[in-house]
Order: sequence, then structure tokens, then C-alpha cells
Amino acid sequence: MNKYKNLVKKLAAPYDLAGGDYQDIIQEGMIGLYKAIRDFDITKGIYFHVFAKTCINRQIFSAIKMANRKKHIPLNNYISIDAQSDDEFELLTGNLGELRNPETLFLKKERSESIRKHLEKVLTKRELEILYLYFENYSYEEIAAKAKISSKGISSTIQRIKRKLLTRGSNIL
Repeated sequence: MNKYKNLVKKLAAPYDLAGGDYQDIIQEGMIGLYKAIRDFDITKGIYFHVFAKTCINRQIFSAIKMANRKKHIPLNNYISIDAQSDDEFELLTGNLGELRNPETLFLKKERSESIRKHLEKVLTKRELEILYLYFENYSYEEIAAKAKISSKGISSTIQRIKRKLLTRGSNIL
């Protein structure tokens, strides 16, 4: 196993495993190497190196094929049924790669709530309204129309929000 470990790493290098990492591919390659050792028959007239390479590649391909099967999508990309509001649903669906871990989800929700409370404490209701529209990628003109103030007023308000957050909120953001 030790003698052919570098061969496994070399064969595993170009591949990516859905829902896994490089070490998982190496693990699959090592399983292929084990099967090669177990099944090798010297009487067949083939070099072990060639046989091992074939077994390792087949095992890696098989693992990648299994990982890419559509039947695993619900498990790999679940969304919590505990989402109570649209904001929580947005938090849950924002980055599924990071949010597969319940601990990460809890910490992100806790941090989000902390930031929301801090913003409500530091900013006026009008500033909050403008900030939320700004975060939703509305243009200054669209925000101005919704808030019923000029585009220049929106620009000034956003600059004021930035100053407030830099002076009173640097530890929260």
C-alpha cells in the first residue's frame, strides 16, 4: 500500500468529488489499490503497476459517478423546514455550501440577529429603510422614488449610515 500511495495521489489529483474533498478521492483510490492487491493474479501476464492503475482509476470514477447521481441532491442541499419568515428563508438559502452544518446555521442566524438589532439601535427608521433598499440592489433613483426624497438625499443618507457604522459599529460588522 505504501509503495503505491504516490500513484494513488497522482491519479486522484485531477478529479473533484461532489460533496467531498481531495482526501475523499485519495481514500477511494486507496480502496481501488486494495482491490488490486487482493485480486491481482500473476498468471495473467500483466504487470501489477498497470493492473493497480486500472483498479484505482475505476474506483475513483465509480465514486465520482455515485457522488454526481441526482438521488443525493436532497441530502446534499437540504433546507431547514424550521424557517419561520422570509428573512430566515433567505438566510437558509443564501449559501447552501456553508449551511449544511446545523452549528454553522445557528451561528449565522445568531450573528444576523445581532447585526439587525445593532442596526436598529444605531440607525433611524428612515436610515434603516434606505439601507435595506440599498442592500436589495435598488438604484439611488429607485430608492429616492420609494423614500420620496431626492437622489442626492439618498447619497447623503448612505454616506451618513456608513459613517455611523464605522464609528459606532466597527466591532459588529
